[in-house]
Amino acid sequence: MRDLKEKASVERIKAKQEARLVNMEKERDWFRREALELDKMNKDHKRVLMELRQRLETVSEDRDFMHQ
Repeated sequence: MRDLKEKASVERIKAKQEARLVNMEKERDWFRREALELDKMNKDHKRVLMELRQRLETVSEDRDFMHQ
């Protein structure tokens, strides 16, 4: 009887560990997706920023030309 209780206890521990592992893998996958999404957004923002800087430079050059 004691062996059966011990075996059942070991099985419960294994099941909890497996469930925890599965949960952590799902969480890892979620964080990975979020990181990829944020990276894409960051690249898009950098592209827009470069375009705006270029436009600002062009407008500044035009303004300086008009003043002269």
